[in-house]
Amino acid sequence: MVEPLCEVAVPERPEGEYNYGRFHLSHFRWDPMPGVRPGEVVGDFSVRRLDGGELRLSELAGRPVVLEAGSFTCPQFVANVRRMEEMAEQYPEVEFLVLYTREAHPGERVGPHCGWDDKRRLAAALQTVEGDPRTYLVDDLDGRVNHLFGGMPNSVFVLDGSARVVYRALFTWPPRVEEVLAEMRAGTAVPSDGYGFVPALRHFLPVFLRGGWQAVWDFLRAMPGTARFHLRMKSVQRQWRRAAAALRGGELAAD
Repeated sequence: MVEPLCEVAVPERPEGEYNYGRFHLSHFRWDPMPGVRPGEVVGDFSVRRLDGGELRLSELAGRPVVLEAGSFTCPQFVANVRRMEEMAEQYPEVEFLVLYTREAHPGERVGPHCGWDDKRRLAAALQTVEGDPRTYLVDDLDGRVNHLFGGMPNSVFVLDGSARVVYRALFTWPPRVEEVLAEMRAGTAVPSDGYGFVPALRHFLPVFLRGGWQAVWDFLRAMPGTARFHLRMKSVQRQWRRAAAALRGGELAAD
């Protein structure tokens, strides 16, 4: 277990607080998801690496990019590490990046970040514990880059070589990401939205307990609202898929 470097006394966080100390649905915006949208080109930005150096998006010009958000206390991220690692091996022409965001489920063991060094330390611990070879990037305390990409705790974005958003999803579902990469190789990809949530049941309790029992309680307290959200998003996801299929069919007909 990673020991906290500092103590941050955090009451119930107000709506909109980024580096929150207690998980609550009011901290997220997802309908519609803000940030850059499918078909838009992402403007150049810089973000720090684990070693403190900076990476600029423009340095990756010409290469497709898969950018996944994650944190030490995010079960959805942890559940997908192995599959995303395998995908990175299958698509060597693609740059796979992890953007370390706020703690998805903070608690009394691992709480909100008290400084960039604290955040970097947790990002390094996550990469080591999970044995993840992808490049880890550490966002600012206020989530500057995470906000650019929608602000969700386990979103995923696929960019083409010109930094255009080909696919974005509120949560990472590796099979769909792989489909998009295959479509990009084949030249048939069209900009699309995704939802991607599949319950990471096996990882829920172990990863919540990285935050602590408070993280477990906060999740249980939010469960009714979370369930309503996921049921609604299932319907929205079907609409997105129909729209993408129609667009793909129209482009193929134009060819």
